Amino acid sequence: MDNERDAEDAIRGLYRIEFGSKGRRLCVEWTKLLERDDKGNASPVASKYLSLTNKAE
Repeated sequence: MDNERDAEDAIRGLYRIEFGSKGRRLCVEWTKLLERDDKGNASPVASKYLSLTNKAE
């Protein structure tokens, strides 16, 4: 993706569209990353990657 707006457009355009012969729906969302601090505590970090999943309903 060239920028965040392109990614947001892709999410809106692909989210829950029918995919494949069984008509399953796609789930498109931002990838969730965790970053650990010096003490080992994890906190969510903004990601520049999209995750695409074929969900059965």
